[in-house]
Amino acid sequence: MDLIPIFGVKESLPPKCGALSLKDVEVYPDIRHGVKIRYQISEQVRADAYLYDLGYSNISLDIHSSEVTEYYEAACHDVFRAAEMGILLDLKMLSSQYFYIDGKEPKPLYFWASFTFNHPDEKGLASTEKEMSHLALRTDRGFINKVRFSYPFPEDVELEEAGFLWFRLFVVHWASIVREFGLQ
Repeated sequence: MDLIPIFGVKESLPPKCGALSLKDVEVYPDIRHGVKIRYQISEQVRADAYLYDLGYSNISLDIHSSEVTEYYEAACHDVFRAAEMGILLDLKMLSSQYFYIDGKEPKPLYFWASFTFNHPDEKGLASTEKEMSHLALRTDRGFINKVRFSYPFPEDVELEEAGFLWFRLFVVHWASIVREFGLQ
């Protein structure tokens, strides 16, 4: 039986997070790489939550530490590496900063980056369906807690606000679930 960091077994995962429903769990063969947990509304609107420790026993909980900054930079580098490999086309990083729940919070909830890109079609050319993707990273309970949240690129302000709202609801809820699971 493959154990899921923090949660233990798949049945312990919440069936919903934010507006998304649990779809799939992939436990990686190398325990250092942990798990990928997929939540989604549709094939186009999805969140992949990753919990892993890279084999380190003392992962800092200080989001401002150089250690956590390095984890975030490595996660962003992985996105750029996917573009170099041709998995993502026309990749653009739109922002890279701390993510706060609101402007009054003294401590950020996550590191956060946003990207746009296209996937290649069957001929290797950029598809016409552009995507928006947010990467959020923090550390919790001895694990790196990373989220990739993707949805179709919004063509108007209403869709842009809806996509960002789905992302925001998901990452805030996910952080709370991970921090509080089993501590009641």
